[in-house]
Amino acid sequence: MKSCISDCRECVNFKNGVFKNLSNKALKEISKFKVNNFYKKGQTIFHEGRVSFGFYCIKSGKVKLEKIMMFNDRRFIYKIANPTELIGYQSFFMGEKYSETAEALEDTTVCFFNKDLFYYFINEEKNFAFEIFNLMTKNLNYLLNKSRDLACKPVKERFIDLLIELQKLYGVKQADGTIKINISLTRNELSSMLGATTETTVRVISNFVAENIIETRKKKIYIKDLRIIFDNLN
Repeated sequence: MKSCISDCRECVNFKNGVFKNLSNKALKEISKFKVNNFYKKGQTIFHEGRVSFGFYCIKSGKVKLEKIMMFNDRRFIYKIANPTELIGYQSFFMGEKYSETAEALEDTTVCFFNKDLFYYFINEEKNFAFEIFNLMTKNLNYLLNKSRDLACKPVKERFIDLLIELQKLYGVKQADGTIKINISLTRNELSSMLGATTETTVRVISNFVAENIIETRKKKIYIKDLRIIFDNLN
């Protein structure tokens, strides 16, 4: 992990992030105390259950967020966080311990903000407070939907849902008409995202390949016909 200090206003993601409506006074405070940390792929940013000292904003790269499932003690990747997203902020409303584990899915730069800055923003910046509560509501709804799907949907349906979600976030149309999901995921990571065993995940993927719906190349999935994906969902 490497560190350096930088100004939020110089960030390429500034206009799309949660800090864009902060006052000049608040932005100056950020510049004084914010620290950029670089994590290599596979490095852990913070651990579930550990005491929180602050929160993070993703500047570049991708971060997988994992929770331990209570009913089987397996890790479940419930979300992949992307640039401009905040991670770790829920801890300040959850007894000040991180409620998930964050690991760099690829080489990633995150901006760290200590807890004093967080409380300052909440108390002094109404727009920031609104953004945080809005994010918490969306995150809670997302988790509730994921929990419902784990309990009620078979793995095949969960895989279809995942393909649609990944296609929306990372899909790139190719010259041959296929859609490349431009994110590298191992089969273990895919199984963790589905809440299934690796063996079941491999079998589901193999069935989709055999049915000529998708193909896999170098840890990437290519969707051959998106209409068939939606037909299977319906």
